[in-house]
Amino acid sequence: MDAPTIKPYMEDRWATLPDVQSTPLEVSPVPARLAARPMGGACCARCTPQDWKRTFNHPELGTMPLEKNLALYSWHAGTT
Repeated sequence: MDAPTIKPYMEDRWATLPDVQSTPLEVSPVPARLAARPMGGACCARCTPQDWKRTFNHPELGTMPLEKNLALYSWHAGTT
């Protein structure tokens, strides 16, 4: 499928979940960041230059290429 529409999550609502509220702030991002690196790295290593040009539709941000999304995620998550 070309440019599928993704379903984003509501960060403000996610932040109010009981398990999120009861977890100390300094604990939360570290395990997620460490787990994402090996899985994401393996997936990214298999992508061809043409794969990175593929796009998806974000309901709020519009059409976005995978390469731009990876750059934004990398910056936002501090995984560079």
